[in-house]
Order: sequence, then structure tokens, then C-alpha cells
Amino acid sequence: MPFINDYYGLLGDVQDYLSVQLCYNIIENKVGLEKMNQSNISINDLNEYHLVNIGKSANVDYVIHGYTYRYDVPFNYASIDDPEYVKPAVGKDFFGSFLHSMRTWSVYNEELTRRSIAASEVGSYVGLTYYSIDIHTGSKLFLLKNSTVLKL
Repeated sequence: MPFINDYYGLLGDVQDYLSVQLCYNIIENKVGLEKMNQSNISINDLNEYHLVNIGKSANVDYVIHGYTYRYDVPFNYASIDDPEYVKPAVGKDFFGSFLHSMRTWSVYNEELTRRSIAASEVGSYVGLTYYSIDIHTGSKLFLLKNSTVLKL
């Protein structure tokens, strides 16, 4: 059955995986969509009862269904907020200045690394949850649960 909010065509990817990698025989959604149309059921109103009935009318063993969703990750960076960490060492001798410059360099390097990681994580992502329902037993098995599958 079609995934809810599948704006990115992930159902096709899942069907290809199930068909090619796991050797399942995938049938078209046509029978299920016709049954939904006859019963006046929207994709958002599908529940397990409907899916089992659709599976029986299509004469299949399993029905796959799920949903996709989009979420945003903001720029999540905060610098080290402890100014004492980079406070100059007491004393103005060469060794004290050297230690201070090494500590400052270390903090600067850590800040660049943290900022770079935060910048790489910023963006919009697509998550996917899908499951199978065994038509004979009615049991539901999540095949993928709230997993990020795409970065936009």
C-alpha cells in the first residue's frame, strides 16, 4: 500500500529492496487502491483492519504500509562558555605564555571542530516508518521504525 506523505518516492525504494534483495513477489497497489476507493477510505484513515481486508481481497500473504515525515535540524552550536578555561596563566614568563598559547590553540581547535560538526548536521531530513501485516495471523511487524533515510 502507498506510504502516507511519500513525497520522496520511498515506497518504490522499499519495494525494490524487498523484491531484489529479499526475493519477495511484489504486486501493484492497484487492488488495494480500488478497495480503498470502493470503501471510500482515504490513505490517512487506513488502519490494520482495512489493511488485512485489502490483503485478503488481493490474495497476498503480507501487506506493507507506513509513513514518511520531514523534520528540520537547526544550527545547534554553542561555544565554550567558561571564560576561565582560556584565562591566561599566572606569570608572564616564557613557559607561562607558552602554556597559555597551547591552551588557547586547543580551545580554538575544539571550537572549529564542534562548529564544523554542527554545520554538517544542519538541514532537513526525511524519516520513514513502515511495517508488514501478516494477513493470516494479523500480526504486525515493524520493519523500520523512525529511521532517517534521506537528507534533503
